[in-house]
Amino acid sequence: MIQLILSSLFLACSDKDNASDSATENETTDTQDGTDTTDTEEPADPNAPSVTEADAWCYTQGGSTNVDYWAFSATVADPQGVDTIESFMMEGISFELAANGSQVKTIALVCDPSGACTGSEATDTVGVGCIQATDYQATFTISDADGNLSNPLTVPCREGTSAAGK
Repeated sequence: MIQLILSSLFLACSDKDNASDSATENETTDTQDGTDTTDTEEPADPNAPSVTEADAWCYTQGGSTNVDYWAFSATVADPQGVDTIESFMMEGISFELAANGSQVKTIALVCDPSGACTGSEATDTVGVGCIQATDYQATFTISDADGNLSNPLTVPCREGTSAAGK
């Protein structure tokens, strides 16, 4: 009986793999020079804001007691003007395990009128210490006053030495 169940599971998984392989083959177009032209990102709405660069790092704040913090920064733009970017986005950053993209926590992002955005969180709150920094990634998404969402920008996390991102 167990052998029958295992065989059924194997066949079901094999069918799913074949279905996803054929779907991928249908979406990929090879050019004459052999380059792959698979479109992996949806085209951006022309009115949507964008995250032009981002960084995520963990650092230890010294003093009488050492405390580890996560820090996040991004530069954003909006075709309607950077002043239309929401100044506070409760879930502007998705903190994820890099190996499988599973979300660990969402982190608030605050943006100033020049398009500079920051966020921070104590490692105790996030549940991930600095020693594990390179195992994680941060995905930044912003919105503007009209509700337009940017395409997400994902960056690998790293260890830093200060709040300034060094």
